[in-house]
Amino acid sequence: MLKFSYGEILRRIEEKTGLPKEELEEKVNKKVSQLSDLVSKEGAAHIVANQLGVKLFENLAERRVNIKEIAKGSSFVNILGRVTAIYGVNKFNRNGNEGKVASIVVADETGSVRVAIWDDKIISVLENNKLNEGDIVKLGNGYSKDNNGRIELHLGNKSILEINPEGETVGEINLTVPQENFALERKKINELSEGDNAELLGTVVQVFEPRFYDSCPKCNRKPNMDDNKFVCKEHGVVQAKKSPILNFFLDDGFGNIRVVCFNDQVEQVLKKKEVDQESIGTMEDIKSTVLGAQYLIKGRTVKNEFVGRPEFIARSVIEADPVKLIEEINDV
Repeated sequence: MLKFSYGEILRRIEEKTGLPKEELEEKVNKKVSQLSDLVSKEGAAHIVANQLGVKLFENLAERRVNIKEIAKGSSFVNILGRVTAIYGVNKFNRNGNEGKVASIVVADETGSVRVAIWDDKIISVLENNKLNEGDIVKLGNGYSKDNNGRIELHLGNKSILEINPEGETVGEINLTVPQENFALERKKINELSEGDNAELLGTVVQVFEPRFYDSCPKCNRKPNMDDNKFVCKEHGVVQAKKSPILNFFLDDGFGNIRVVCFNDQVEQVLKKKEVDQESIGTMEDIKSTVLGAQYLIKGRTVKNEFVGRPEFIARSVIEADPVKLIEEINDV
């Protein structure tokens, strides 16, 4: 079933006719009143579109919607956005049949959405590490579902995923779905394998001098230097900002691993709203804040090719609540 949200219907009518939104809403409200409230606003908007000669369903394969405009129960959904989280591939067994499902988060200027991937060909892209956080993706022919009041986008065997399509850009993204809300399996550090997405609970036993790198102020990616100018692959010439990296070792009693934190995660660890070279404080300040602290950290295990050992790239860092930890222990 194909379904457009009320806002998307009005946008399409406005696009085709040039009529102002206020006039279109007046026509819709008049139609609802004429039909004695027996039709929804969406239904009335469809009628208005037909009366104005606007075909809402033409060129479905090419029509793209903003993430906030994805309506529940829609088919033929096409979006463009940036990957903000990759939650890996999970196996399942349903009625004796084994399968796989992958999960990512994609965001654009209007919002963010969890994307569930069921197609083996698209899943293989994730398994082969060809999709990375920060990549721009064009998703085609998806379908939406309601998961406990939150809209999700699903990709099946007729769906399309295109990575970093030429000529496509995404503005400043809007993360309306907090990524830390996505459930990840909590693992012991000695159970981690390369590529695992997991939640760790441990204590900081060593912290290193923070570093700063030049980054694009819009997407936080590292720009190239060209003719003494910083050039972002997506945003062109930019005035680079200094973004922080903080590394520390986390120990959970079963093993330890180096955790790498960027930008927002550094702010969470240091309990600061903004972190720059002036406000970050001395190394003694950092040690007094971080050493011995217990954190719940969600992220992904990667291999540091330079030193040949695994590292954990943090996506969210939350200081552990001792009361909740005691409750968890008592429940075991």
